[in-house]
Amino acid sequence: MSRPFSRCEILKQATRPNVLLWIGRNQDLRQETARSWTVSVELTQNHPIDLKLRSLLRWQIGALVFFGALNYLNGYQDVVSAPMRRVGSWTTVDVHVAYTVPSQTLGATTLALGADNFLDRDPPFLNNSAAAIGFNQENGDLTGRMVSLSLRTRW
Repeated sequence: MSRPFSRCEILKQATRPNVLLWIGRNQDLRQETARSWTVSVELTQNHPIDLKLRSLLRWQIGALVFFGALNYLNGYQDVVSAPMRRVGSWTTVDVHVAYTVPSQTLGATTLALGADNFLDRDPPFLNNSAAAIGFNQENGDLTGRMVSLSLRTRW
């Protein structure tokens, strides 16, 4: 039985007043016995992706706030299919806008509209015979574009 262990490190983190960029690297290793060699299973299906990026941008003009995010998941190798094939990377865009109306009686009221996966990008195809589905459920999501509208008030 293999013994899994993971090592995660932050390669770069840059913060500015309205911009956040985080780059992380995850290394997933397997070891069959206590004395055997460790083998990396990163960049294969059903294991953590080795590179995930999320870049955020927030811009405020008075009571109006714009928020955007660019999400990237690195591609990897499908080692179960014969012949082995490359599974593409996946990039999505999130956009949100909010407007806060000050009120003397109720306090601040915020109306927000947002869309995750704004461009409605499908995750890359993976011949996933274990789950009988065409994508990697650990690293993808078939929900598609998710639009939200919210009204929040404080008193």
